[in-house]
Amino acid sequence: MQEDLRYMSSEKYYEGVIVDVEGGAVTIDLKGRLGQFKIPNRMLITDYNPQVGQEVGFMLSNPEVLRPEPNEEYIRKMNGQRKIEEKKKFENLTRLEKSILEKTKELEELEKKIKELGLDI
Repeated sequence: MQEDLRYMSSEKYYEGVIVDVEGGAVTIDLKGRLGQFKIPNRMLITDYNPQVGQEVGFMLSNPEVLRPEPNEEYIRKMNGQRKIEEKKKFENLTRLEKSILEKTKELEELEKKIKELGLDI
């Protein structure tokens, strides 16, 4: 773990604002257009109940890529999770949205067949 790092820690002070508190997690928007991150409540040091709009400060070092090749186990899990989310999303679509989605797929298939036939439309 730590022995895999090639560079020494270069911690810097950052600030952010809590933008979401839900289900045991806090989302923090970093100041300076640096993005967002989500952490579990247990990682947040506070004497108060976290609330949207509260400012936070923290020390952070730059992430370092550990290996050139992706971890196949994580890729497999992410793909599986993505499929589950797509299925849930499709199940939650209205009848009209499902019809539009089906027609869009049909149109894409027809366009593909037209290209295969070499027809210009």
